[in-house]
Amino acid sequence: MFGLPIIVNYLLQRPRGLVIYPDNNSKWREFVYYKNGSSVQAGYKTGSFGTFSGAHSKLRKYEIKLTGGTTIKVAAPKKLDKKATKNTAYDPDTFDEIGYLNWEPRKEASGAVMAKPDSSGEFRLIGKKMKSLYGLPDTLVRSFENVHDDLDPGGTESDTRENFFDELAEVSESGLDFFAYAGHGGQSSLPSAQVRKKDMQKLADEIRRITKSDGTVIFYACSTGVPGGFASGISSLLPTMTVWGHSDAGQASRNADKIRFRNGVSQDIRDLLSAQAKAKWGDYLKASPDFYARFPFMTVEAIESELAGS
Repeated sequence: MFGLPIIVNYLLQRPRGLVIYPDNNSKWREFVYYKNGSSVQAGYKTGSFGTFSGAHSKLRKYEIKLTGGTTIKVAAPKKLDKKATKNTAYDPDTFDEIGYLNWEPRKEASGAVMAKPDSSGEFRLIGKKMKSLYGLPDTLVRSFENVHDDLDPGGTESDTRENFFDELAEVSESGLDFFAYAGHGGQSSLPSAQVRKKDMQKLADEIRRITKSDGTVIFYACSTGVPGGFASGISSLLPTMTVWGHSDAGQASRNADKIRFRNGVSQDIRDLLSAQAKAKWGDYLKASPDFYARFPFMTVEAIESELAGS
């Protein structure tokens, strides 16, 4: 059971807020593999293993899934550079140069760019879940066109950023209980919205306009909760609000590394829980269909009680 009495009692409160997410699935970027002498993608990186020793100590072993479905191992730099023209790949036994790895969109065998089902498979679903859970109207569950990352050419990063802020500007309600963003995140940005560190003040001003002074801000976005990162920066600009982010990468809703910020000061929610509750935290996030959307508004005591009954 998912602590039913607690859930029923909690839902009577019905916090009201805004949820915003990117409407397009993004291009599926990976470190793709090219064989020497070919301009066609031969596969992509699926995993990494230990480093080499001796003269090859700057290399790591990677697994490559080839287009036909088989896998091979290659040696390449320990830290792959997304901005490099080529991350040289070597045979892991002879260390002869055999190809290279590049960070770019994956392509089908036909050459068509692949789409990653991130919005339709996660971000849009978070919006729908919060809409049904809290009875939110369509005006408070909004999507923006992330055209810089669409498969159709023509959209720019500036277009996406403008689309995002235009959607926020359309929100006429104020004094809401929460603001939630579901999308790709980074240590210092919201890539899906192309909101960068220098846009933080503008975003904070919009959140302040929409959300009450002691409201809650939730970033369902990777790495926004790292020390000194995006969530921390927003928290410092909104010192009377509670801000949530994730400290690493992972599925936005089920990510267990939830970090709470108040006036820029971070607190891992698990450090506030008892040993018994902490042990259940990650599994319960995966098992419950809506705990991720409820716990940011719950007291530690209520979280403890629900986890104890799970």
